[in-house]
Amino acid sequence: MQLHRLVLHNFRNVMDASLECHPAFNIFHGKNAQGKTNVLEAIYILFALKSFRGARNADLIRWECEEAMIRAVSQRRETTRDLRMNIKPRAKHVSIDDKRTRSMSEVFGHLSIVLFSPEDMVISKGSGSHRRTFLDRAIFHATPGFHEVIRRYETALKNRNSLLKDSRSGGASPVMLDVFDVQLVEAGSRYIHERLRFIGKLRPFMEEAHERLVSGEHSIQMAYESTLPVEEGMSLEAIREIMEERVVQERSRDLARGFTSSGPHVDDLQLSIDERPARLHASQGQHRSLVLALKIAEISLLESLLDMRPILLLDDVSSELDRTRNAQLMEYLLESNGQVFITTTDPDYIAIDREKSIFHVNEGVLRMEDGT
Repeated sequence: MQLHRLVLHNFRNVMDASLECHPAFNIFHGKNAQGKTNVLEAIYILFALKSFRGARNADLIRWECEEAMIRAVSQRRETTRDLRMNIKPRAKHVSIDDKRTRSMSEVFGHLSIVLFSPEDMVISKGSGSHRRTFLDRAIFHATPGFHEVIRRYETALKNRNSLLKDSRSGGASPVMLDVFDVQLVEAGSRYIHERLRFIGKLRPFMEEAHERLVSGEHSIQMAYESTLPVEEGMSLEAIREIMEERVVQERSRDLARGFTSSGPHVDDLQLSIDERPARLHASQGQHRSLVLALKIAEISLLESLLDMRPILLLDDVSSELDRTRNAQLMEYLLESNGQVFITTTDPDYIAIDREKSIFHVNEGVLRMEDGT
């Protein structure tokens, strides 16, 4: 997978930029709040269709402008595509080779992206929402159709919760609640099934990466912690039956509380070191090693599934890692044959003694420097 060219117009604080991307390493450096992360965000949005920062469309458009544009020439195996996204406050419009897409799903799969940002450091020590986000993003890039599963579940959950709240004032329809229960179970069981399958595939890669990072000093464990009695290897039908039974059992409780108690929206990814929950017992260094192992595992799994290296976006990660783990990350990157886009406040953090492209970013202006 390769991104050959990237063009930005009125995206965030970037008025105009046109970059010829290096097939291996692309480094963007500059002071904070100059627009480095905006470049990575543009790449991510074009191929994942939403911001990893949770931004609204209006946030992506340069101040006092009506719309933004992202354009890229990408290659997947022997197929080259020209993708363009126009972003307006209320909509995104995507075209492929100058032909307007009929649905956003046509975009998925052109490039596979793995993002590693400072926010990822809270995966092992933060709340369950951070681990759910990591898990769902990783599955999406491995299985683009997963996006539709999430969309259907979130819609069903929103509608059901709205009806549950109405019921507390006597305004809910039992018939409509039955309808939303069916939708919730159908989408939710698929949601859980995909998560369980993915964790089973990711685990050996994570264990191998962690073993290499810590030289066997500690063991690492990963398991899906669900509000339902499900486990890896279960069929979709079995999970559907379990969830359907639970929704029926908890209806009166949900009606009293005004929200849905069980389901993938409250499940968690349990990460442990030496059989002890990392969130409670890991040191800062152990947290860093665990998250780094997760990200390396995600890249390795995607490569095995797609038979090609995904594009890696590293957003100022080196400043969050200590010297040892930063060196391990650089060593891993040098061994890989994939394309990498890196942001940093200090180029000295990026110890890559290879041909590369270096861009200085200042107030949204990108200037190419000598990368030798």
